[in-house]
Amino acid sequence: MAVPEGSSPSVPALLAAIGSGSEAIVIAAADGTVSCLSPAAARLLGLPAGAGPGMPLGALVPADYLARCLARTQAAGDDDAPVMSLAGGAPVTVQALRSGDETVLRLLPAGPAAEDAERQRIQALIVARSDRAAAVTDDKLRIVYVNPALVRLTGRREEEILHQPLCSLFAAEGCSPDKLAQIQQQFAEGCGYHGEIELAPAGTGSIVSLAAAMTPVQDDRGQLANVVVLLTEVTRERALQRLQRDVLAQMAENCDLARLGTDLCRMVEGLAPDVTCSIVLVDSEKKLRPLAGPGLPDGFAEAVNGVEIGPEVGTCGAATYFGRSIMTPDLATSPAWKQWSALPLSAGLRACWSHPIRLQNGRVAGAFALYFHAPQQPSSQPSSWYQQIVQACLHLCALAIERHEALDHIERLAFFDPLTGLANRRLLQEKIVTVLSLAASARRPASLLLIDIDRFKTINDARGHTAGDAMLMAFAARLKAVLGPDEILGRLGGDEFVIVAPDSDGAEAAERAAQVLKAIALPFEIDGLLIPVSASIGISVYPDDSGDASTMLKHADTAMFEAKSGGRGRLRFFNPAMNRLAQERLLLGAALSEAVRANRLRLHYQPQVRVSDGMLYGVEALARWHDPVQGDISPAKFIPLAEETGLIDAITRWALEEACRQLALWRRSGLVVPGVSVNFSPINARDPEMARYVAGTLARHGLTPDLLTIEITESVMVDNDPATVANLEAIHAMGVHLSMDDFGAGYSSLSSIAHLPVSEVKIDRQFMLRTEEEANTRTVIAAVVRIGHGLGLTVVCEGVETEAQYDLLRELDCHVAQGFLIAPPMSPETFATWLEHLPWQVPPAAVSRAQPVLNRPAPPH
Repeated sequence: MAVPEGSSPSVPALLAAIGSGSEAIVIAAADGTVSCLSPAAARLLGLPAGAGPGMPLGALVPADYLARCLARTQAAGDDDAPVMSLAGGAPVTVQALRSGDETVLRLLPAGPAAEDAERQRIQALIVARSDRAAAVTDDKLRIVYVNPALVRLTGRREEEILHQPLCSLFAAEGCSPDKLAQIQQQFAEGCGYHGEIELAPAGTGSIVSLAAAMTPVQDDRGQLANVVVLLTEVTRERALQRLQRDVLAQMAENCDLARLGTDLCRMVEGLAPDVTCSIVLVDSEKKLRPLAGPGLPDGFAEAVNGVEIGPEVGTCGAATYFGRSIMTPDLATSPAWKQWSALPLSAGLRACWSHPIRLQNGRVAGAFALYFHAPQQPSSQPSSWYQQIVQACLHLCALAIERHEALDHIERLAFFDPLTGLANRRLLQEKIVTVLSLAASARRPASLLLIDIDRFKTINDARGHTAGDAMLMAFAARLKAVLGPDEILGRLGGDEFVIVAPDSDGAEAAERAAQVLKAIALPFEIDGLLIPVSASIGISVYPDDSGDASTMLKHADTAMFEAKSGGRGRLRFFNPAMNRLAQERLLLGAALSEAVRANRLRLHYQPQVRVSDGMLYGVEALARWHDPVQGDISPAKFIPLAEETGLIDAITRWALEEACRQLALWRRSGLVVPGVSVNFSPINARDPEMARYVAGTLARHGLTPDLLTIEITESVMVDNDPATVANLEAIHAMGVHLSMDDFGAGYSSLSSIAHLPVSEVKIDRQFMLRTEEEANTRTVIAAVVRIGHGLGLTVVCEGVETEAQYDLLRELDCHVAQGFLIAPPMSPETFATWLEHLPWQVPPAAVSRAQPVLNRPAPPH
């Protein structure tokens, strides 16, 4: 406590030190008697409280030792003051000075006591200087100590906090009576409390989220003495978590990518008001395509749109070019911004920090950037808060872009033929409906031409599928060449194409058909060979032949078959005499009705196995019909007929009953079949009695609901009828699983999957047919698997027919496989034999991937 010569300690400072009890201070008057003794000095000297004043100073400190201490202070060198033992026996060193007529002594513990005191001083310093708010309560949970960080956090003065109940710190909403009672009970049991509590800083009107750690301290009797409270603000972290939840929710809602990006930028600017946020994409030609930047000046997006990325193309252009984060400290002086800096500078934007958005496959798909309103230090990184925001947003942006691209692929496959790029059957149906609606409003005609390549199967079988695909693409190109400006061209499937001609009567339709026949008259060069091709064309005309899309297609199809029967390479108009086919369908419908009544339908079962280990996952029940007259009739033929004739409800109820009966029989006989899947049509899904029927069927056969999976099609998923949703919810509520069948073959609605209780999606077999030839198809399957993983759904892939396809599914971490590679649909007896012989055997993990993955003896037939 050395004091420069000519100075003296202030009385208020000495009194404060004495009163606080933190310093051991002794003050002696001119006559050598003690006039003041601090509580800390009394304890150090072993004196009772109140003792000391009036005692001779020499009784406490020997005169010669005091003289040495004063001389050392005069020389400003008290660091090596000798240690002495006072009357109380405690080793101390003494710092002494004269202040006027008074002598002031500061006693400092020496030895172990000094170490303890120093340790306590350091601990007190840590608590006082810490950014983490701290408080201590007494046994009544009244606050007896707060550190400066807590004072700053609450916005109140220290004296306003001390001696108040602990709960007075927290907002009423964040510390309810129930929570307070829970905390007090934990303290009484000697347990601490760790959780989140809210605090309302004085004068702000805001709520702060806190992570609270409260530790009880017990006395020697095991009773609560104090509670140590440590509070850490987590408001920013919670806000960032809310941002992530909101963005993920928008993804699940199928939100448009541009809108999602704009909302993300606005949310970021709400978290960090001193920055402006932007997102830019990079297209396949390495050009910038601004996606979102609501806070950027008008015209800036247009200025950079289409600019090729590069090291001198602003911050985002450079970040995407190099594939790393880049900071431009000052836009005004950066050579990379010379061409584009005027607009951002005019809006007060001075610096830019840009980060590449990297997808799972490593591709840089864009950049996420923060613009600052002040120049930044070239050698320093922005604060950790900005870094947290950036890392969270980069992940969200990558996820959103991957989802958007996957949806684009799925939508294109749902509405466009992947081989020719033409509208597929689904889209054609919609287009025909629109054309007929406009024709009806305008009272104008419309025509439909159905074009079928003659003997295409022969070409395909002789030259192979690759040549067949080349033929289809070349054929489509010639059709496009003769297409009118308002006409629509699509591919129904196989070798069938359709031209929809608005405002076209019979004569104009015949002229267009003649142009088509002329366009395909020249041979097609396929694999170096010139192959002559003809086509048969069937024509139906609105309103003479029909008033709806389906009937128009049906009549055109009927006319096309008549053209083929007439010698191929010609056209035919539909006429009522062609209803022979319709009559045949009517007869088939009657036969189906009789088969249902006489119980002539049978169920076959196709196994589904886990891709990871080949274990049986379940079986799908598939209806089969053998007619005594017509023989085996394909489900692709009689199931649509059943839906048209209203027999589908009876068939579905029979299939459900039979599948549950068979599953119960297998399980009673000791065959472990994990579950059975039964297909529901949209009609069944709309039936309000179906949930009750499912429950009754399970009960009759003693099965638990989790053993049954109901497969529904995508047309059910996009049904907006509330009754359909209610029926599916009721079935799910029992514990029955719901699976979306043929995913990707029609309308795919991720929003519906996210909101309806679907636990499984089945990738349509058409994708597997093209995996070995089309890389895009493999990409789509990978996207569907990732979407399934992200939504917590089991992904089943149908149509697995080769080892390469199975290996692909394993590589993509698809859950379940189904197809002829594993086994065809089998009768119950054949399936039982197949299962008993355990034809599937997965090798150990150490087996090389080059070796066969599965041991597959041919399943019995």
